[in-house]
Amino acid sequence: MFWRALVILVVFAMGPVSAETIRVATYNAGLSRSGPGVLLADLNKPPKEEIATALAVIQAVQPDVLLLSRIDYDLRGRALDALAMRLAEGPE
Repeated sequence: MFWRALVILVVFAMGPVSAETIRVATYNAGLSRSGPGVLLADLNKPPKEEIATALAVIQAVQPDVLLLSRIDYDLRGRALDALAMRLAEGPE
């Protein structure tokens, strides 16, 4: 929660850099799992339906700033890094 607030604060503290439109999105990703490391393991396999859906929605919207909810937290952010890598790979 702290990191999300910090990112938002930094984005707004930078002030207007140009007159371009910024696309902001919030998305209930539905990527909560029942134990530690389960989401990371799921992201490293061929995607299940809910992961494929989340990836497709985020890729379609292409937000500049994205607030994800219902995604597992891990101390080192490995699951979020894996999700970012999957998004960078492009559509399935």
